[in-house]
Amino acid sequence: MSFRASIRHHSTDFDHGELTGTQVGRDHERFASMRRNYLVSLFLLELGWAMITMASSFFIYAQSGSVAATGLIVVCLNLPSLLLPGAATSLARRFGGPTIWVMEAGVEFLVTLIPVALSATGHLNTTNLLMFFLVLGILWGLCSPSASLVRRMIAAPGQLPEFNGQAAQAVALATVIGLLAGGAVYTALGPTWVFAIGAISLLPALSLLGLTKEPVPHIDGEVERFRGVFEIRRNNPGLRAVCMFTGLSVIIASYVVTLPALAQMIAHDAKMESSAGIQSLLQASSVVGGLFVVVAMRKAHGRVSWGLVQRICFLIAASGLVLIAVIVHRDVSPLIVISLAVLLLIPIGFALTLDQSILATLMQAGAPAKSRASVLTGYALIPMILAPIGQELIGFLADQFSVTASLIIIAVPALLLVLVGPHLSLRKALDELSDEATD
Repeated sequence: MSFRASIRHHSTDFDHGELTGTQVGRDHERFASMRRNYLVSLFLLELGWAMITMASSFFIYAQSGSVAATGLIVVCLNLPSLLLPGAATSLARRFGGPTIWVMEAGVEFLVTLIPVALSATGHLNTTNLLMFFLVLGILWGLCSPSASLVRRMIAAPGQLPEFNGQAAQAVALATVIGLLAGGAVYTALGPTWVFAIGAISLLPALSLLGLTKEPVPHIDGEVERFRGVFEIRRNNPGLRAVCMFTGLSVIIASYVVTLPALAQMIAHDAKMESSAGIQSLLQASSVVGGLFVVVAMRKAHGRVSWGLVQRICFLIAASGLVLIAVIVHRDVSPLIVISLAVLLLIPIGFALTLDQSILATLMQAGAPAKSRASVLTGYALIPMILAPIGQELIGFLADQFSVTASLIIIAVPALLLVLVGPHLSLRKALDELSDEATD
C-alpha cells in the first residue's frame, strides 16, 4: 500500500460523505475533550491490564512449567468471540460504540474483583484464573467493535491515522510501565494488589459517559448483517489483503508466549530465586517500540511505499527473532543474554506495532459505510482467532523441542515472505486500496 495515496483524504471522504445522523466529520471541536479523555483512560486501563497479564502469565507458568499452558490465557480471552460476532454487531448498531465502551469498562471492573477476592483468600489457582479470562473473553467478544467506532467518531477531520498512532503510543507506554510495575508489585506484595490495581485502572474509562448521549449514527438504506462481511471481503481485494497481512503479523507477534520460559532460563543460569523481574523486563522491551509509532507514521505518511514498509517490518521482526534464538542457544553469560534480548525485542515490537497500526487505519477508513460495524467486528476477530492458534502452536513447539526451535520456525516463513513480497498479488491490492483515496 502506498502512502502517496493520502489516508487522511480517504478517511475524510468517508466521514463527510457517506454517513447521516451523527456524522463522524461533524463539529469535531466539541470532541476535543473526549479525545483527551479517551487517550488518558486508554492509557490507564492498558497499564492495569499489562500488570494483570504479566502477573497471570508468571503465575501460570510457575505452577505448570508449560509454555503452552501460558498460552491458554490468550485462548480463553479470544476464542469465545468466534461465537459472538453477530451479537457484537447488533449491539454496536443498537447502542453505538461509546455506550458499549462504557458498559464494557464497568462490567470488566466488577469481573476483575473476582481474582482480587480469590487471591486475598488464598484460593487463586490456574483453573479459576483461566475461568476469569474466559469470562473476560466473552465480554470482549460482545464489545469488540467499540474501540474502533469510538476512535472514528471522535477523531479530528482527516486525522484518523494520527489518532490511531496516538492511541498505539498510549498503549505502548502504558504497557511498558505496567509490565515493569507488575513485576515489582508482584515480587513485593503478591498478585492480590496487582489485580486490585488492574480493577481500579478501568474506572477512568467511564469519563466517556458524555459520548453516550450522542445519537447512534443512522445508515440510510438496508444495513447488511454480519454474514455479509464475507462477501464484502471476497469482493474487495484491498480489504482482503489487509486482513491477510494482519493475520500474518498476529502470528509472528505470538512469539511473546515464549518470554516467561526465556526469563526462567535466564534466572536459572543466573541462580536467581524468581524470574518475575526478568520476565517483566523482557515483556516491557517487546512493547516499548510502540512508543515511536506516531513519529514513524508521520515521517512515512505520503513519502514511503506501503509495500516497502511491509517488507521492512517483516524483515526487522523475523531477523530479530532469529538473532534471539541464536543467542539463547549459545552458551553465554545470563547478563549478555538478557542485554541482547532486550536490545532486539525493542525493534521487533516497533515493527509489529507499526505494521498493525497502519493496517487497522486502512480497515477503519476503507470499510463500506453501510457495513462498517460488521466489517470492524470481523476485523477484530482476526487477532482473536489467530493469536490463540499462534501462541499454542509456538508453545507446543517450545515444550516439545526448545524455545530456540520455536523462534526459528516462526521467523523463517516471515523471512521468505520478505523475499517473495514484491511478487504477491496482495501487495498490489494494498496499493490499489490506498490509491483509491486520491481519486
